[in-house]
Amino acid sequence: LPILREYVTIHKAVGEGEKTVLGDNNFLMVSAHIGHNSKLGSNITMSNNTCVGGHVLIEDGVNMAGGSMVHQHCRVGEYAMLGGLTANNKDLLPYMIYFGVPASGVSTNRVGLKRAGMNQAARSEIMRAFRIVFGSKLTLPSIKEKLVELDGSIPQIKHLIDFIENSKRGIETKLHRE
Repeated sequence: LPILREYVTIHKAVGEGEKTVLGDNNFLMVSAHIGHNSKLGSNITMSNNTCVGGHVLIEDGVNMAGGSMVHQHCRVGEYAMLGGLTANNKDLLPYMIYFGVPASGVSTNRVGLKRAGMNQAARSEIMRAFRIVFGSKLTLPSIKEKLVELDGSIPQIKHLIDFIENSKRGIETKLHRE
């Protein structure tokens, strides 16, 4: 069951046969908001004053820090982490940490991946993927080509490639600079 704290709002879906879905074991803190027709996986933490627009997909294990927001029709990949006050208008890749407005990549979510039980080989390949996506000025098709060269036996790499291929809003590939 989810834990819903004070003033959480979850909007009913719009449209015949449509649903707003909230997975298992989620923790929604004070004033978290989920927009209509959104689908949230399991084991998600939404800190105080976080906001998910309508028609959003959030995969399992995502952690949204206070005040972070996800624009309508965007996706957030599994085990991604959004720093405080982060906002996006593009899809955010699985396994990465994002910060700022607009959201930009900081690193891989090393702690979250380790807590999720991912082995060292998978975590190392995800770090290599991070360097390909955020450490170069490659176009998205070139990024996909480089990612295919990584260890394809690791399911997280396959998921990362599939996530990029299924993007409709585009992928945020800017590296965060302080």
